[in-house]
Amino acid sequence: RGVPTCIFCPNTDGAFKQTTSSKWAHLLCAMWIPEVSLGNHTFMEPVMEVEKVPKTRWKLNCYLCNQ
Repeated sequence: RGVPTCIFCPNTDGAFKQTTSSKWAHLLCAMWIPEVSLGNHTFMEPVMEVEKVPKTRWKLNCYLCNQ
């Protein structure tokens, strides 16, 4: 199993939520990316619509952590 890794950033700390593709994302990362949504707003999971993030944005540095 090991430590989950965020599909959006290299940071290993923080609250993770599972995506609809069984990967992991930080809750904050998911909330800051406009194309991404949360399936259930009460439980704040799963992270959905990851595929809607434009490919060009995957190479950018994070505005929050600068990584």
